[in-house]
Amino acid sequence: MASNFSVDGLISGMSTSQIVSQLMSLESAPQQALKNKVANAQSTVAAYQNVNMRFNYMKGAADTLAKPETWQALSVTSSSSTVSASASSAAISGSMTFDVTATAQAHSRRSDAVTGLTDATSTMATTAGLDFTINNVTPPVHVDVTDTSLSGVVTAINANKSLGITAAAVQVSPGQYRLQLTSAKTGEAGNFTVAGLSVANEIVSQGADAKILVGSGVGAYEVTSSTNTFSGVLPGVTFTVSSAQSGVTLNTSRNAGSIADKMQAVVDAANQALSEIDRQGAFVPGGKSGTLAGDYTLRMLDDKLGSAVATALGDGKSLSVVGVQLDKSGKYTFDRTKFVTAYEADPVNTQTRATEFAGRISTIADTATKSGTGTLAQAVDSHSSSIVDLNKRISDWDTRLAARQSSLQRQFSAMEVALGKMRSQGSWLSGQISSLPTYSN
Repeated sequence: MASNFSVDGLISGMSTSQIVSQLMSLESAPQQALKNKVANAQSTVAAYQNVNMRFNYMKGAADTLAKPETWQALSVTSSSSTVSASASSAAISGSMTFDVTATAQAHSRRSDAVTGLTDATSTMATTAGLDFTINNVTPPVHVDVTDTSLSGVVTAINANKSLGITAAAVQVSPGQYRLQLTSAKTGEAGNFTVAGLSVANEIVSQGADAKILVGSGVGAYEVTSSTNTFSGVLPGVTFTVSSAQSGVTLNTSRNAGSIADKMQAVVDAANQALSEIDRQGAFVPGGKSGTLAGDYTLRMLDDKLGSAVATALGDGKSLSVVGVQLDKSGKYTFDRTKFVTAYEADPVNTQTRATEFAGRISTIADTATKSGTGTLAQAVDSHSSSIVDLNKRISDWDTRLAARQSSLQRQFSAMEVALGKMRSQGSWLSGQISSLPTYSN
């Protein structure tokens, strides 16, 4: 504790501040014992929280495996590098062959050349402004033009964000420029004409939809898209074309690998939880044991995780039919190949068995981590409450010890004052005695 006591034996010659410090060390022993209890309780809380965190991760992985959309996962393959495809959870197994007959193009127009960008020789429009007719929709979209030079027209068009057309001044030879206008979107719906330019203009590229032809002969049909991406042609499948191509085939099939990844995640999370239990609950005779060595809650959770795999499924089968087993150390193992084979042979029963396993893991985790009722959550709350109580008692001791230190300082100070008075009196008496007359016989 802090001390302002500085008498330090001015009269007695004793190191009184050191004596007070030693006495206070003895006086504060009960408080130090409380502080040691707080440190131990904090270590215990941290250990429970680490285990709790692992069980939360495990629950998350198990709940993901049990979701219906996990089991709807499909993969889609394309026979051509010019067509890329992806499948959503809404996809169904199937196949489609088609020809890519056209890719999407943006509509573009250019003007005749003018000289310069800003002077009179670059006049590109009339002061009446420009009128754009987009996809034959009337009335046209009007753009006001105050600066009729090429530069001014470019600025006016680009300032109109809702127009959906971009303008650029393109230098075609030294000092010679053309106005180029391009639709911001591809497809036939982006085709446009422009009125009000003071020079002629013509089409550079015609806006066009991407097109695929499905089938051949009388029953063939065409599908179009304003972009190079098609959605909904196959349920849940989106694909993008990049060039004309004949005989492209898309195949959608069950994505056993993706589901196996989710099963692996559950196994990995369970093993991490078991490893944390081993670390925190380890008992090492003569060595450094875990913070929660011998803890009943940890032993119970370890047993439950073992039983989740060892207990037969509802249909009487072992979890080994979907590739999950316990090794000799009590950890989970997962045979991915066995799982994929089982799923491809019998997807319905494999899903039922795997989701039953996921449900067991989720329940174990929930009964451990759920706020207020979970065994781990309750353990954390209990020890956290004890820390609050111990800290209050430590604070009370601070007040008590401060008062005791002040009392000791006053006592030693009074002693030094008393000794000082006694020394003064002794000196006076010595002086008096020495002044007495001396008689000789």
